[in-house]
Amino acid sequence: MPKASDLKKGSVVEHEGEVFVTQHIDKRNPSARGASTLFKVRFTNVRSNQKLELTLKGDDILKDGDLTRR
Repeated sequence: MPKASDLKKGSVVEHEGEVFVTQHIDKRNPSARGASTLFKVRFTNVRSNQKLELTLKGDDILKDGDLTRR
């Protein structure tokens, strides 16, 4: 199970029962002391091709998606 900080473009994850492919990752460093790094990630749903944007902390754990590429 990858952390949000381990995601790369093309990574396959499962979110709310759907399989998504990572399209874009934007790393944000808040200026406050002790604030964790935020990752704004854009995913594409494999089945419906819908876009999903999530803001995740570096410690957030995602579930690996199961995808067979042809």
